[in-house]
Amino acid sequence: MEPPLPQANGYCVLLVLGLGFSIMMLAINAAQRRYGNKVQTAEDFNSASRSVPTGLISSGVVSACSSNKRIANTHRRCWSATLLTSTSKAYSYGVLGSWSYATGAALQILLFATLATVMKIKWPYAHSFVEIAGARWGKFGHYLFLFFGFCCNLIVSAMLILGGAETVSSLTDVPVMACIWLIPLSVAIYVSIGGLHASLIADYLHTIVLYGVILGFCFYTYTSSPKVGSIDRLYDLLEAQSARYPVEGNAEGSYLTFRSLGAIVFFFVNICGNFGTVYMDQAYFNRVVASQPRSITKSFSLGSMCWYPIPFALATCLGLAGAALKNSDLMPYLSSAEVTAGLPASAAAWALMGSAGANAALIMLYLACTAASSAELMAVSTLITYDIFKPLKPDATDKQTLFVSHASVAGFGICQAVLGVIFNYIGIGMGYLYELMGIVLCPAVAPLICCITWGKASKRACLGGALVSLPLGIIAWVVTAYKLNDGVVDKTTTGQDYPMLAGNTVSFGLSILISVVGSLIFPDNHDFETTKDTGKKAVKESVAELVNERQDITVDNSESPRMDDASEKSAKDEKGRTIDGETAELRDDSLPGVGQGDLSEEDAAYLAKSMKFSLAFAVCWVIIMVFIVTFSLYGTSYIFTRAGFKAYVSIGLGWLILGAVYIILSPILESLPTLSKVFKGIVLDVFTLGKFSRSRSSDKV
Repeated sequence: MEPPLPQANGYCVLLVLGLGFSIMMLAINAAQRRYGNKVQTAEDFNSASRSVPTGLISSGVVSACSSNKRIANTHRRCWSATLLTSTSKAYSYGVLGSWSYATGAALQILLFATLATVMKIKWPYAHSFVEIAGARWGKFGHYLFLFFGFCCNLIVSAMLILGGAETVSSLTDVPVMACIWLIPLSVAIYVSIGGLHASLIADYLHTIVLYGVILGFCFYTYTSSPKVGSIDRLYDLLEAQSARYPVEGNAEGSYLTFRSLGAIVFFFVNICGNFGTVYMDQAYFNRVVASQPRSITKSFSLGSMCWYPIPFALATCLGLAGAALKNSDLMPYLSSAEVTAGLPASAAAWALMGSAGANAALIMLYLACTAASSAELMAVSTLITYDIFKPLKPDATDKQTLFVSHASVAGFGICQAVLGVIFNYIGIGMGYLYELMGIVLCPAVAPLICCITWGKASKRACLGGALVSLPLGIIAWVVTAYKLNDGVVDKTTTGQDYPMLAGNTVSFGLSILISVVGSLIFPDNHDFETTKDTGKKAVKESVAELVNERQDITVDNSESPRMDDASEKSAKDEKGRTIDGETAELRDDSLPGVGQGDLSEEDAAYLAKSMKFSLAFAVCWVIIMVFIVTFSLYGTSYIFTRAGFKAYVSIGLGWLILGAVYIILSPILESLPTLSKVFKGIVLDVFTLGKFSRSRSSDKV
């Protein structure tokens, strides 16, 4: 595929858009500090004060959820992979390609909502899943899950950088090496200064642009495009294309059928592999920690439902439009390697809208890549800070801890680029990395779930299950490739669907079997009350540091951030404000972790109900979307009629609009008091020549 855009466009996006966005994020962070009286501590940097409301967490879930999925033979959630892989699957297999990607990937987040709720109940102060494993199963469990966590972040980061670099290079002819170094640059700048809160705000702003671009593609394709122009026209083109170039493995060779062997194999691999790439990614747990307790279930459930139509609607639009136009003068020719690399999305955008479409695709994919990259930077920062530095130096001050967090983000930003260079040099692309990731990460999923939720989970069974399943999964993967390819084992044969399916199934299934059966035979009897304060010391250190910075707050060194009897343990500061227990204004957004730790009876009861709801919702999703829709339509070799196809496309488009409305408006409505405060501060600064900040400073004791 020849680059449709000049090289200058690529550098403009990489430098001007990237650095411009960084400057905007730094300005937002400065405004929060100036007008929101915000003081950054290690807890605030890594957990956003544990007070982020539902809408912003949901947009963060949409962004992280769009973090790395399978290109060609890959799966995982990164915006770039979500957009590229889903479109490639629809381009290759037809309607089941987009459906299998979106349906198979939303399930893990719905189930993760249940796990997140349990974590808020049983591990309210924890910072990471590694910290939880160490508290329950000792040093060996700590280091084992730290290994899996770093494996996830390293491979995901490499996929992000490679996928983004290859796409930008294919559209603009900017050298891949230049893209690999420039993409992490702007992200590392604002994340290293603003922390998780800056990352979440960046996710939100990126998501707004992405929704807008995707909606633009859909409406133009279905209403105005001279090459498609309507859903009816797209249906006719796909029918004609199926007759001329039938799809191997599809019923009657049709793009309009749910009977697609390649897509259904991908569906199973996608489900298995995404458990590993969600449950082993600290980026998701960062959002759990940052969320307000009562918003946790809604945040992840709504986030998954808002993410679902993104790959579904975009792949149905660009993927099927590209398939309808391929092998013609209207669509650039794509080799199998280019399809595997995820280029159908940008090629279809160019075919449908010319240079405008190519530029829109360039911006969309760049923002997608940087959004997911920021989440990975914060994930690694949390692991290094609380699972390496704090255990090695438990008496470190909060300022020392904060310095390590800043340095971790900057250092891993460089590491992301180095990883991209290494994998690009040895010829391993984004798709192959994801193939590998499911096999490597799935062995730890069941043990981690048991660790967080089940008191009888056996340490020996769960840790043993992870250790045994990893090598056996790799063996199954390699042996299957060997048997199916006459003894040839190389990058091509090990990247095929069936070897990947075998490896994922063994890694995931055997781990579940050993962990659950072993725990039933040799159960532990863990009391979660004994580990409920895991991570609490670090929270209290940040509170103490905050109090030193904010002299107007009186501190009482009580045991819990939230007292059971507020009337007995309240006090008054010099201005007459009520303070509960350890610090004043317990529910103030500026206080890191305070008031979001120990749960009141009302909150605990609410979370228990929320947990049951999220689990029931996930089960219903599996029954309806997987068994009733997918398997029944696959089993009957259903081929869409014109009316059925129009309904299929319309549902995806309507769902996309609803998701966009919620994700765009919800954070704004929830933040109106803060936005009003900032706006008033700016106005006061402008018209009183900076007296806003001086008047606040004079109020301090």
